[in-house]
Amino acid sequence: MIKLFEQYNEYSQVKQWLDENEVNNYTINDDLTVDVDGDVYIWHDITNTTLSKLPIQFGKVMGNFYCNGCLLITLDGSPYYVGGNFHCNSNYLTTLEHCPEYIGGQFNCTSNKLTTLKYIPKTIIGNYSYSNNPLPIKVLKFDDIYIITKYQEEYGIWNSDGTFNNRRWEIFYQDYVKGLLD
Repeated sequence: MIKLFEQYNEYSQVKQWLDENEVNNYTINDDLTVDVDGDVYIWHDITNTTLSKLPIQFGKVMGNFYCNGCLLITLDGSPYYVGGNFHCNSNYLTTLEHCPEYIGGQFNCTSNKLTTLKYIPKTIIGNYSYSNNPLPIKVLKFDDIYIITKYQEEYGIWNSDGTFNNRRWEIFYQDYVKGLLD
């Protein structure tokens, strides 16, 4: 089944898509957002689904959410909360905009076309992976990501268009190395 982009805006379309993609234990809310008490697997290898965008809007997913290798160009439609792992690797994402705000497990966004970490989730409980992306920052530890996300707006690390600001990064990095940031 190949669906490059189609936004479903009727209950029956949302239900049909969920059933075709073998999503179980779901609730379709009045606003057509979908909450799932379990896992969501939208892997191209398993479902033969190719999407540029998720055709429905997920809300809260209590388990894992996998949308690997589906040719996604945006995370629009992703849940705002994932209780387990969130894997969006091997797509064509250039930004993490619309990424979940909370991930209770691992976060994997490797092998995309990310040029910014501007919209990295606010909370990631487990490990994260972002390798094989054309990011200006090549090697970071988990603590570094936390510090960057905490101070990115104050230091202006990202330009308004989402590109990396090298000059502002140098100022941030100098303060970080001096131990001026917690």
